[in-house]
Amino acid sequence: MDYYNSPELIQEIALEKIKISSNQNMILSEYLHDDVLQNILYIRRKIYDVKNISDNTAPAEIEDCIHALDDTVNSIRNEMDYISPNISTNISLKKNFLQAINKVKKLYDKNILLEFYCDENLFLTRPFDEITYRIIKELSNNIYKHTDSTFAEIRVELIDDILFINSRNDSGNIVDLENCLKSNRGLGFIKKTISNINGDMVINNLDPNGVSIDIKFKIKRSDFFENIID
Repeated sequence: MDYYNSPELIQEIALEKIKISSNQNMILSEYLHDDVLQNILYIRRKIYDVKNISDNTAPAEIEDCIHALDDTVNSIRNEMDYISPNISTNISLKKNFLQAINKVKKLYDKNILLEFYCDENLFLTRPFDEITYRIIKELSNNIYKHTDSTFAEIRVELIDDILFINSRNDSGNIVDLENCLKSNRGLGFIKKTISNINGDMVINNLDPNGVSIDIKFKIKRSDFFENIID
């Protein structure tokens, strides 16, 4: 097989692009935090001070402004976590992934029981950890934002250098799957990412309701231990 057209080289190039993009996203995330977010929080504090000085007789518009700023702060923090996941080395990857799910859960007022299954000792190096983090967050967002499920589950399992990520929910079908996959966010983002690293993604509407999403991609051992060797 011609190495320059081999799946291995294609994956290596894609992973290097992801690493470069990750570094750029980190710079953008720092800007959002140090400049944009801090300025918004400062404005919020000043508006809140005016509200307190007025002995709560300030116009309702001030309260609306505070709520709008709160929504903006939460939106920016969620975007920062999306573009540059802050994966802690002080806890397991499983706990990091659970935190991602809980961040999504807090955005929606829905009583969905989402079970998460993952080996406590799972270890992935960069960028596989960030790729998996984003996928889990997108799958969670798809469940909470686009379905009225009562139960859902996400599974992550590493078998013989193949990482499997599976999602199931018991309500809601994807009506316009083709357009969903064309998007740069959500399922479209996952599809493009998996395709770039020579992985597979299969989406099925379940009978009578619900959606299953099955993802798999290969993790090379050389990449797996790269950070430890360095």
